[in-house]
This record gives sequence, structure tokens and C-alpha cells, in this order.
Amino acid sequence: MEVRCACLSLSSGGLSPSGAISPNADAMNPGTLNPNALNPNTLNSGTLNPSALGPDADPFINRPHQLPWGAAWSEQEVREEESRRVVWSALSLVSEYVAQCETFNEAPGRFWITEAANYALFFPGEILDRHAPAYQTRDGLCAKESVYALFCRAMLLWNFCNRFREPSRDEERAEQAQEAFLEAQAIEDALNAHRCNLDTTIMYTCREYLHNTRMLVAQAFRG
Repeated sequence: MEVRCACLSLSSGGLSPSGAISPNADAMNPGTLNPNALNPNTLNSGTLNPSALGPDADPFINRPHQLPWGAAWSEQEVREEESRRVVWSALSLVSEYVAQCETFNEAPGRFWITEAANYALFFPGEILDRHAPAYQTRDGLCAKESVYALFCRAMLLWNFCNRFREPSRDEERAEQAQEAFLEAQAIEDALNAHRCNLDTTIMYTCREYLHNTRMLVAQAFRG
């Protein structure tokens, strides 16, 4: 049985099964990683495996985790991964700014980088996770359900739902809100499946985005 990702792609008109975030496409260079180029010292399947903790392990221990790099990557492959991580880091920065503006009831403006329809690249570290043993299990999580991938999905979803702050009689509003609610639930379910405690700060921030997303969805249903 193939593990299917719960990730839905968002577009300006709503959510769709494909288009905004392609699971097999990279806007810069798709599929350039050679699976044999992985450095076994940089990937620890036990660390990345959500079920790696034993029954006696402390579930509250934070385990700082730095995204790995392939030791045998070419300069071009390293540059491509650097570019992807810069893009997602920029989205995090802009999302924090938008959240601050919303807190003080200020208009944040519109940013090209917050539109999910503009994305067609891998999540941070996804190009490695696609070949990691921890994400190859039949009934386990997929590469788009890593902690960092879920965080990026939550940011995109929250930015998409910010449109619900303004009243609208658009007939598609209810459908968009319903699909956003389902995507938020899918992200939370995948997040709950992680028992690795990798970077709990990222996990808590992701949950905060999901909480705020649900508030916006509720606002859309009321409107």
C-alpha cells in the first residue's frame, strides 16, 4: 500500500489536489539528487523515525535538529537546496510580520511570497527525506509530513486563510473554509504522529498557526 500525503495545494481560488506545491516538481531543478550520494553520517533513521522513542524515553525532551546535507552533493545541488531553504525562511519572516500587523489591527499589505499558488518547490530537507528509511515505511509518514514540511504547510495555510478576515458573499467562501479546515486537521494529525520531539519550538509554532487558522475558518463560516 502506498502512503499518500495529506497535503493539499492552495491556490488563489481555493485548495486543489495539485498545482501549488507539486510533490514531484521542483521549480529550480527536479530530481537532481542521486540517492547514492547520501551521507550515512548525516541521516539517522532512528532520530527521524516518529516511532523511534522507546517506552522509557522522556517524551518531553527537546531534541534540537539541524537539517542535514548530502556529503556527496555537487555544488549545484547544494546551491539549489540553499535557495529552497532561503525561500522558506523568507516566508517565515514575512508570516511573522503579517501576524504582528494583524495583532495590532494594522493592514499588512499583500506579499507575493505569501501566495501558495506561487510555490512549486520542495520543502526544506524534503529532497533527502524522500530517500530516508524513516519515511519509507508502508503505513508511516511521508516526506511531506516531516516537522519542517508541516511547519511550512501550516504557514501557507494560515496565509491563505487570512482572506477570511474580510466579509464576503463569494459562493466559494464556504468551500474554501471547509477545505482549509480539513487541511488543518490533516497537518495536526501528522504532527501528532511525531514522537521524536525534533525542534519542539517548530512544533509549537506550527500548532499556533493551526489554532489561528481554525479561528479564521470559524470566522468565515459565521460570515
